[in-house]
Amino acid sequence: MRPLALSALLALALIGLSGCAKPPETKARTWPTAPADPWRLVCTDPTQTTPAFLTNGWIGVRLNRLASGWEGETSLPAFAAHAYQTEGEEKIEALPNPLGVQWSLGDKPVSTGDLIAYEQVLDMKSGAMTTSFSVEGPSGEPIRFLCTTVLHPDLPIAAERWEVVAATEEPIEASIAHLAEAKGAPGGGDRYELPQGEVKVFTRTSGRFAGSMPGRLRKYYFTVRDLTFERVAVCDFEPSVRKIALVRGSREGAPTEELPKLSFDEVLAASTEAWAKRWETDIEIDGPVEDQQAVRSFMFYLSASMNPETHREVPMGVSPLGLSGQTYNGHVFWDADIWVFPAMALLAPDRAAIIPNYRLALAQAAKREADEWVAAAAGGGGLAGGVKFPWESSVTGRETVPGESRKQHHITGSVLWALGLATSLGLVDESPVQSVLREGARFFDLRSEGPPEAKEIKNTMSPDEFHIGDNDLYTNLLAEWVVRRSGSDVRYKLPRDSSTFLTYDNDGLKSYKQAAAVLAIYPLQHPEAEAEALAMMERFAGKVTANGPAMSDSVHALIWARLGERQRAYETWRMSWGDFTQHPLMLFSEKRRKDVTYFLTGAGGCLQTVLYGFGGFRIDSRQDPDANWSKQLKGGQWLTLRPNLPPEWRRVVFKRFHVLGRTVTFEVDADGRCEVQEHP
Repeated sequence: MRPLALSALLALALIGLSGCAKPPETKARTWPTAPADPWRLVCTDPTQTTPAFLTNGWIGVRLNRLASGWEGETSLPAFAAHAYQTEGEEKIEALPNPLGVQWSLGDKPVSTGDLIAYEQVLDMKSGAMTTSFSVEGPSGEPIRFLCTTVLHPDLPIAAERWEVVAATEEPIEASIAHLAEAKGAPGGGDRYELPQGEVKVFTRTSGRFAGSMPGRLRKYYFTVRDLTFERVAVCDFEPSVRKIALVRGSREGAPTEELPKLSFDEVLAASTEAWAKRWETDIEIDGPVEDQQAVRSFMFYLSASMNPETHREVPMGVSPLGLSGQTYNGHVFWDADIWVFPAMALLAPDRAAIIPNYRLALAQAAKREADEWVAAAAGGGGLAGGVKFPWESSVTGRETVPGESRKQHHITGSVLWALGLATSLGLVDESPVQSVLREGARFFDLRSEGPPEAKEIKNTMSPDEFHIGDNDLYTNLLAEWVVRRSGSDVRYKLPRDSSTFLTYDNDGLKSYKQAAAVLAIYPLQHPEAEAEALAMMERFAGKVTANGPAMSDSVHALIWARLGERQRAYETWRMSWGDFTQHPLMLFSEKRRKDVTYFLTGAGGCLQTVLYGFGGFRIDSRQDPDANWSKQLKGGQWLTLRPNLPPEWRRVVFKRFHVLGRTVTFEVDADGRCEVQEHP
């Protein structure tokens, strides 16, 4: 056996090249299923078509089962954090995938149909993904390919290393091909023209080859016995629409800051070190290993997708699907504020702070949106409208969504709610938040009608999204909270019947796209709704459409846990991710019957169930007298703990959580006992 290595390091800012021939259909066979592992996400079936996803918050890349970023001559999705259109719909741009090779033995490309062994493993401890597969050589001898792919934790750099092991001493003719759709760039390299500018890709290669074939299909020939190969690609972005420091180039003489010239081993070491630091904060579950694996996968993908470094010069929020695809054009919704931010606030406050800082950075744009709304509603300009955050926000902060979704005015309340939460946790300064809250109160005051004791908001879209009408419960409660925070003694109409609350006026109580009315119970924690939580859950929980977004089940599970329905909560929580992660490597889909992954919103919702449901964490203006532990936050808020572990969990350690700059470990057991350790 003779190991030989191929290392390919690709340092990118907006990305580059690769690719090859489409593999034929796989042979019919049964592949084994890997057991759940607390730290490893494993795919053992090469016929699974959902590509793997790697991201560091700077870049996001998809890789197929053979670790290639290309299928035939088609690039799998690749994205960069600030590669957005700056005009029009402000969409995220798909870029050429820089990771991808096509191996051939002789003249025959290696495909999934040729494999005699296969495994793809994402190691959450290091952030590296290894893809191992074997094929039969020309004389029937096995040839094993091993690719390790890793992204630098803090730079737009990706690296991959290939190792090839042949069970023979005889030379085996092989080749590796890259596909480059590019023109020659000045000074060498390639140039990719995009609507917002161009990407220049500079490469260097080294190694021994039997020969080479230039041209559009770049193919390198060698014998496996003496293979040595290293390839480095460096990308440099030059925007043509406006100057934005999107990335840091590394070409000599480039005007932007140089990226370090790192080896594969240096990139892997940086990733391993960074993830070791991140995993100092953990959730350790003494229970089914599937639960532990799922929770760590949520933490892993969320943490990987949120990089504070990418937001320092050009703020951008967290899209529901991060840098995994073009669904929703990469825009920012309430998902970031209501579903992702609370999940990360205690685990990784520096990453969670991306969300409120993005909203504050674009507050002036929200003022312009409000002014335009007032001008349109009043038939003329000149009246200040406060702040109105867009339902779909992007790089400029203006509204980008067409049609009736513009009426989802609960988005402004959702953003302000999260800003209040961020203030209480010390993640943003109070002064700018108070200013935005006052402007938000002005918008809701203008948006409302009726006397102070019964304000109404009419013609608005509910979170249900199947309905436009009057007095949505969630919207009105948020408006009331915002306006009362500004000092006005007002009350909003809360729709209800003789039994309990309704979702909105004239609620038919039939079907809903997603959880809506129960959001009054959580996250809003409205006292009247909490007092009637059981009746509300019995009324609404079973009426959400089966193919709705993932987070409905997770918020239902959270509420069941707080109600003491622990088994029901656990079963609902298992559905909230089990039905949506039927994809390789625990990739989370937005809906049960869609293959669109990675849905950060769903992962955030499931983590919130663990934290604020089973764990019993609660942030509120009132101190819970029955709590096991309490800590006063800023602005008179309280963080308390009263566990509600499911029967299947014997113990959970919430390890080194972050509270007001201190780290605290909470160890809770099935009997509700809690031990707390504050670390220096």
